[in-house]
Amino acid sequence: MNKESKRLFLIDGLGALTTAGLLFFLLAEFDYLFGMPKPILHGLSLMAILFSAYSFSCLIMVKQNWKIFLSLIAFANITYCLLTSGLMLYHYSKLTQLGLMYFVGEIAVIIMLVFFELKTIVKS
Repeated sequence: MNKESKRLFLIDGLGALTTAGLLFFLLAEFDYLFGMPKPILHGLSLMAILFSAYSFSCLIMVKQNWKIFLSLIAFANITYCLLTSGLMLYHYSKLTQLGLMYFVGEIAVIIMLVFFELKTIVKS
C-alpha cells in the first residue's frame, strides 16, 4: 500500500468516526434543532461506525490489493451520500435550516473524499 492510500484510509476512518459522534451525540441529542428523526440519526451513526472500523482495519491489515479495498469504501461513501440525500428529501418538511446545512455539508465533504479516493486508485 502506498503512502497516499494509507492517508486516505486514515482520513476516512477518522472522518467516519467524527460523523458517528456528531450524529449520535449532537444531532440525536438535539434532534429538534436539526429536524431529522432520532432513529434515522442512530442508523446513520451506526453506518458511520462500521465504515470507520472498515477503514481502520484496512489501514492496519491491508498490504496488497489496496485498490479493491479503497474502491469498496469509496462505493460505501457514495451509497451513504445517496441514502442521506434520500432521507433529506423524505424528511424535508421536518428539516430545519441547521439540519439542511449539516447534511449538505457532510455530503460535500464525503464527495470530496471520494474524489480523492478515486483519483488515487486511477493514478496508482
